[in-house]
Amino acid sequence: MIISGDYKDHFQRRVDTFKKLYSANAVLMLIIILTEYYRLSFIPYVMLVLVFKTVVMIGIMGYIFSKNSSIGFQVIGILYSAIAGMQADLFTDENTPFNFDLFTLQTGLLVISTLAFTGLSSLYGILGSIWVLVCYFITFISKVSFNYTYFYLAPFVFFGIILNGIIQDHYESEKEMVRLINYYKEYSIQLITNHLPKRFHVMNVTSLYVDISAIFSYYYKEQSLGLVKKILKDLYKEFEMDRKHFNIDTSDEDRGFYSFLVYENPAGTDMGYADALAEFAIRIRNSFEHLCKERNINFRLRMGMDSGKLVDYIYEDKNSLLTVFKSLKVMEKAREMEHEGMNGQIQVTSDSYALLKKNFVLVKRDISITEQDKSVYILKEKRGS
Repeated sequence: MIISGDYKDHFQRRVDTFKKLYSANAVLMLIIILTEYYRLSFIPYVMLVLVFKTVVMIGIMGYIFSKNSSIGFQVIGILYSAIAGMQADLFTDENTPFNFDLFTLQTGLLVISTLAFTGLSSLYGILGSIWVLVCYFITFISKVSFNYTYFYLAPFVFFGIILNGIIQDHYESEKEMVRLINYYKEYSIQLITNHLPKRFHVMNVTSLYVDISAIFSYYYKEQSLGLVKKILKDLYKEFEMDRKHFNIDTSDEDRGFYSFLVYENPAGTDMGYADALAEFAIRIRNSFEHLCKERNINFRLRMGMDSGKLVDYIYEDKNSLLTVFKSLKVMEKAREMEHEGMNGQIQVTSDSYALLKKNFVLVKRDISITEQDKSVYILKEKRGS
């Protein structure tokens, strides 16, 4: 994995997000301060509160827009929550004109901004909103004993919590991506500094392709579709039991053709990984011959096998981009081996031969049917069996 431009800029995007959130907070706070000034500017000590809130808000915005990192933003969020709770009505007496609905609306908006638009974690966001609500109730109690307007705050609280969760989930997903990138950082640096090759395969595979022929000849002879189905069902059942026994995977990605597969992941770690597939091929060949002899049928079986890379990468200098792709060439070559093979035999390429020759008996064919004049072999049996 390469640290691409998108994720190199993760931290800067985080800072830019804070700037956008606090720009929204600054606009909201400015509107509230102007509203309070319009209603309560005739009270001298309220003017001091408004001046204090304005100065602190200007300081917060100055700090936010002068930073290129997110260090200290939690402290700034707590400071903003503190001044958000200090609404001017808190500092007035019971004889000062008081608008219940307007005060509740202001408080609801401040709760949303404290929870969602400060970048605080869920815990600190809730604590900040509790401070805003405490100041709200202190003000209300000093003005009236009870009012149903209290309950109008509930939707604001729930909406703020939902927004906080959405923002925090997004941030956590980005942090997880950064952790993943850091995990591969050394590998990425090696690629970028040319310490690893530009092209490298990371997973190998050996593929076995199986074909059963002469089915239609048997059907025309016996004129019994039910009998053919029963024989094939018994064969497939036997194949499936052996496949599970040897822990063989299957694939039909090769343009609709069905293959049996074993993997070496990562590449170059297990030269004997193809042995299980070879044993599986020998087992189903023997089972097939036994079943055909037992039921006096003349079905024919051919198998082809090839080995090579499955997952590959190419590294591009220009864009510092790592492209990972999956190849189907091995499955196609195994199908070619089967198509050009002999009835009752397991024909393998030279690549598979290199993996199997230590533990299996293979006989070289006198013909070459692949590109570059490579030899092909017939897999006979496991050594010592």
